[in-house]
Amino acid sequence: MDNIGVLEERLNELGSKISTAIIETKELESKVKSAENASRKMEEISAVITAKLDDMSILYNQSDVCTQRLEKVEVKLQQATFLSKIDDLKVLVEATNKKVDTLMGVKREIDTLYETISGFTEEMGDIRDNISSVSEDLSSFEKKADSKINSIAESVKQASPVSTGASEGTATEVSPEIAGNIKELESKLSSFTSAFDEIKKELGVKFKNIDEKAVARDIVIKSFQKSLETFKTEFVSLKQEVSNGASSSGAPNVVDNSEKIAGIESKLADLTTKLEKGEFASSTAPASPAPIPDEINSKINNFEKNIADLSSKISVLESRPQANPQVVATQPSSSADYDAELIESFENPKSEPGLGFQLNDLLQVMIKHQASDLHLKDGAPPTVRLEGELIPIGSEILSDVNCKYLVMSGVPKHLRRKIIKDKELDFAYSIPEARFRVHVFMQKGTVSASYRMIKTVIPSIETLHLPTSLKNLSNLNSGLILVTGSAGAGKTVTLTSMIDYMNTNRKLHIVTIEDPIEYIHTDKLSLVTQREIGNDTLSYLSAIKSSLREDPNVIMIGELTDAETLMTAMTAAENGHLVLSSLYTPNAIQTITRLIDMIPEERKNQYRSMLSSTLKAVISQKLIPRADGDGRIPACEVLIVNQAISKLISAGKFDDIYPLIVEGKGEGMMTFSQSLNELCDSGIISKDELYLHTENSEEVTVVQEGGEGNNAPASAIQDDVMMSWL
Repeated sequence: MDNIGVLEERLNELGSKISTAIIETKELESKVKSAENASRKMEEISAVITAKLDDMSILYNQSDVCTQRLEKVEVKLQQATFLSKIDDLKVLVEATNKKVDTLMGVKREIDTLYETISGFTEEMGDIRDNISSVSEDLSSFEKKADSKINSIAESVKQASPVSTGASEGTATEVSPEIAGNIKELESKLSSFTSAFDEIKKELGVKFKNIDEKAVARDIVIKSFQKSLETFKTEFVSLKQEVSNGASSSGAPNVVDNSEKIAGIESKLADLTTKLEKGEFASSTAPASPAPIPDEINSKINNFEKNIADLSSKISVLESRPQANPQVVATQPSSSADYDAELIESFENPKSEPGLGFQLNDLLQVMIKHQASDLHLKDGAPPTVRLEGELIPIGSEILSDVNCKYLVMSGVPKHLRRKIIKDKELDFAYSIPEARFRVHVFMQKGTVSASYRMIKTVIPSIETLHLPTSLKNLSNLNSGLILVTGSAGAGKTVTLTSMIDYMNTNRKLHIVTIEDPIEYIHTDKLSLVTQREIGNDTLSYLSAIKSSLREDPNVIMIGELTDAETLMTAMTAAENGHLVLSSLYTPNAIQTITRLIDMIPEERKNQYRSMLSSTLKAVISQKLIPRADGDGRIPACEVLIVNQAISKLISAGKFDDIYPLIVEGKGEGMMTFSQSLNELCDSGIISKDELYLHTENSEEVTVVQEGGEGNNAPASAIQDDVMMSWL
């Protein structure tokens, strides 16, 4: 029993200890949880401290950047101060030049006044000569009159009869003949006296006018002297300002300006002396016109005689009877008749019997089979380009007459004579299903034409599978963006998709200059103005200059055709406009080289520097046949001009740009090989097309073979199937 009691006590003690242990365990668990919470808080605090330290590190780095920027700002402020002084000096020099122009104007007015005075002097000399001549004539007439009167008196004496029975007071009779001579002499004398009085009256008026003009001349000279004194005062002040500005700016062209000022001052002093003395340099007065040489007069007379002879011959020819109509009918047409026939054949073309289709039928074939181009020429059937290959539509060979009929049926009537004159024509042609860019031209004396189909729906950047970096470029506000490639590479479509992206997403005024207008843009968020060469403007150059006065944000130029157009486009980009255009160059490097080559040699350095700052991107593209045979897809090379590339362009180190394109994928750049790799890896193009079109085989990194697809050649489509669709 005692053992049982002891056992029970021990059990009770053990139970008590267990209870105590349980309580302690719970307390321990609570402490462990508290410790875990504390540990988590410590971790959180540690993370916060780490973040703060990182922030402090960033702030420290930013502080360094700010310090560097402040230093740069200080340097720029110092440069700005210096430039401000230079600008002040330029203003002073410009003011000096304006004053010099004013002085030159005064000198020109003085020269004009001298010419007027010289004219007065010559006129007075002529009047004196006239007076001398009249005096001599009067003296001569008086002598002749005296002689005539004496002669008449002598005749009277001899003719008078001797009458012895007559008284001394009886008058002697004069014969009628002598009386008539005397009357005639008196009449002539009266006329001469009257004429002489008129001459004296006219001379009096001329002398009066000369006196009035001399007074006016004195007034003008005094006014010039007063203006000259005022100008001299201003010039001295201006000279002092230029001197002060030059000494404070330390500009390198101060010596040149000082020499110019000294030269102006010398001319000013010389002109002042001449004005004070009343002298005028006779060298400034134009010489009196020289008489026409006898040799030239003789040639003029001969020329007039030849004209008269020619007119006489023409009159003789016109007076001849017409030739026999039957004979004329058998002779060839004259050149004038031939021109009329030519114009008639263009303005009202006719087809030969048996032509079974019209132009619109051929265009419907293009639309049905999604052909890109249609070619019409004499001596060949109508031919389309389908998936890059040329396929004839049927086998009917077009004659010269039928080809001209088909082509001219699509040319607006007001443009048909232009083909005769210019031998070529670009315009747009529309039917309800599509628009076409048309180029009509002469070859071997016959009319030919090419038609490029333009879809009415504008494709998006995504639909065309173009790089997404084109969207970022479309969001730029200024600069020059070029889309390049061979003919038919899709440059126009790419530019149009970028314009449509801007029109959809931005509020801009977009001006397009095209030859001709291909895609029609409807205003969305933006206002789109489309101008066509020939219809709305005369040339790309005049349209670009005009567009700068049309408040544009974006200017799209169909093509940079010459150096002046390029330089004007670059100037527009430099002035804050976003300019888009195209070139026929295969890749970005050759595009930059071509741009520099277009610039005249003496201006290359200036415009290479401008190009380095204005060029923002070059997108070069090729169209590659899809592996599934469903059309073609663009492969692109994208150059985005960053600071490093800008420096290389400015330095003319174009060959060093390509490695930066290879490494610039993160900035949206890519090479043709990289673009082809992506298309092949995605199965869109075949491996054969990849190797065919890559420019650098070392960059080819094909992961998979790429889809082979049907890739049925376009030529597999039967041309008679096309023809039967008509």
